[in-house]
Amino acid sequence: MPVSDLSEGTVVDPGCVVREAAEDDLAAVTAIESECFAFPWSYRGFRAEIGTSGGMFLVAQDPTGIVGYLCGQTVSLQAACINNIAVRTERRRSGIATQLIHAAFGRWRAAGVTRVSLEVRTHNTAAIALYRANGFVPAGTRRSFYPDGADALVMTTELGPGRTG
Repeated sequence: MPVSDLSEGTVVDPGCVVREAAEDDLAAVTAIESECFAFPWSYRGFRAEIGTSGGMFLVAQDPTGIVGYLCGQTVSLQAACINNIAVRTERRRSGIATQLIHAAFGRWRAAGVTRVSLEVRTHNTAAIALYRANGFVPAGTRRSFYPDGADALVMTTELGPGRTG
């Protein structure tokens, strides 16, 4: 089932704005990454994402600073993947991840992407529920995908036409 992005200018968390990441954001992004993941990406890894051809690196910012981020990449003319997404623990379930996902959908749709995929730990039920709520469906499993040997559920979604208002 195709999904549509949020209307241009739609804000899920009224105090939060999604924008392209800048080098000045990397310390905050790295802190969120370390808070959220057992095997975090490094500062250097995030730095490499800025300006990467076909890459997308978005941050969600509120008056307190960076509260979430999304890294993704176009992998073919019509396909993209979300490589990493996280929101500060105390700001989860406030719509920020959905806002990041839909901002990415809108940008990818404008570039002609029609399919988005991601991997998520098979036991991460909260993330799986988030992705399902945003139109993703299971598409397979990658055995021993993570450094600790955990399996990943592959999820995909088809991007439908965006809303106009």
